[in-house]
Amino acid sequence: ALELAEKGDSRNVDMTVGDIYGCDYVTNLLDLPRDAAAASMGKMVKPESQKNVRKEDIARSLLLTITTNIGSIAYLHSRIAGIRRIVFAGSFLTRNELCIRALGYAMHFWSDGHMRALFLKHEGYAGAVGCLLEALQRNVEEADLRL
Repeated sequence: ALELAEKGDSRNVDMTVGDIYGCDYVTNLLDLPRDAAAASMGKMVKPESQKNVRKEDIARSLLLTITTNIGSIAYLHSRIAGIRRIVFAGSFLTRNELCIRALGYAMHFWSDGHMRALFLKHEGYAGAVGCLLEALQRNVEEADLRL
């Protein structure tokens, strides 16, 4: 699926800012580029738009939609917690440059450059290390309860 997505163009599937406004959308609060997604899969409601869509385009749109959702949840939680650096980890990002670029761009855009997305070099082990730390912490807490 990642190989398909790399070859696709989500603008053939997603409705963009340019599709709606015909140009970038710039106000005193927003500066949205014309190729920014406004509605994931938004062009698929029209049968004539579906004729020239490739499976690569759909794969890219789906992957970027999932990535944007992950990013927006991480961004909102980091705002609540007052965190300026967000560490993304997990096998979803292994050899997934498309999503790494999308997450980095999204964090920078949404935070107006105040937050950074960080990516672990060996992210596949982060979950295992987290489980180990949690297990060790629980063992300590259970030992304290027995005393």
